[in-house]
Amino acid sequence: MTGEWAIGLVGGLTVVRDGRLLDDPAVGSRKARTVLARLAVDAPAAVPADRLIEAVWPAGAPRAPAENLATMVSRLRSALGPSAVVGAPGGYRLGDRAARGVDLVEAAGLLRTARARVDAGEPGPALAAARRVLALLGDGAVLPEAEWAAPARADAARMLRSARHTAAGAALAVLDAGAAVEAATAAVDADPLDETGSRLLMRACQLAGEPARG
Repeated sequence: MTGEWAIGLVGGLTVVRDGRLLDDPAVGSRKARTVLARLAVDAPAAVPADRLIEAVWPAGAPRAPAENLATMVSRLRSALGPSAVVGAPGGYRLGDRAARGVDLVEAAGLLRTARARVDAGEPGPALAAARRVLALLGDGAVLPEAEWAAPARADAARMLRSARHTAAGAALAVLDAGAAVEAATAAVDADPLDETGSRLLMRACQLAGEPARG
C-alpha cells in the first residue's frame, strides 16, 4: 500500500517505505537524517525547533539555524514525501503515517494490547503481542551514538522489561514452558534484581520440569 512506513530506531536509523529499505543517501544528508531520527524519537509528539537544532549542531549552531533547519525539512519532504514531516507550533513532527511506523511507537501500542489481553483473560493473544514487542525492540539499543536519545533508550528498557514479564506470564497461562523460560530468563539476565522476573522464572522452570534451574 502506498504511503506505508517503517522507521527503525533500535540499533540505528532505518527507513522503509512501501516495503523498500531506503539507503542513507535516499533519506538525506547526515544532518537531515538526524532531524528525522530526532522527530521519530518523540513521535507522535512535536519537537521544538530549538531541540532539533541542538541535536543537529551539538557543538554550536550556524548562523540562521532556523532557516537551515527549514531547508533540511524541505529536503526530507522532497526525498520522502510532503507528508513525512509536518509543521507544528514552534517546531515540527512526523506525519501521522510515518509516526505510526516508528518501531518505538508500534511497540508501545502492542504492549498496551498485550496488557489489555491479559486483563481480558486472553493469554494467547497477549503472548503473541508481547512477542512482537520483543522482536521490535531487540536489545533496546535505540540510536546508541546519540546522547539526546537517552530518554528513548530508557523507555525501550522499560518496555522490554514489561514485555518480558507479560510474555512469561502469558506463556505460563497457556502452559508454554519454553516461551515462559525464555522471556523470564531474558528479564533476569537484564536485571538480576528483577523480583517479578525471578518469580516468573521459578514458575517457568517448574513448568518445564527443571525446578533446580529456577
